[in-house]
Amino acid sequence: PFAIVLDHQLRIVHLGTAIKNIFPVGTVLSGRALEDVFRLVRPDITLEWDKVLSYGRHIVFVIESKIPLCTNPSAVGRKFGSNNTQIRLK
Repeated sequence: PFAIVLDHQLRIVHLGTAIKNIFPVGTVLSGRALEDVFRLVRPDITLEWDKVLSYGRHIVFVIESKIPLCTNPSAVGRKFGSNNTQIRLK
């Protein structure tokens, strides 16, 4: 699955297998604050639980990895194209 599950404090509770596979092996992401791992590119809002919920399914959130992605071109390239660090969540 290609999913990120967050708690009310915007800490990463669970990552889907597809997202885990784009980060280097051994990268610990669960339990970390979303803002420690990703930068919100769009929409231009303060990253807070209530604001995220208020947008619901009506907008695409674009986040960019702050942590370097896996250098294996087959893992990243298949999902995003070469050297792309943006992940689109709907």
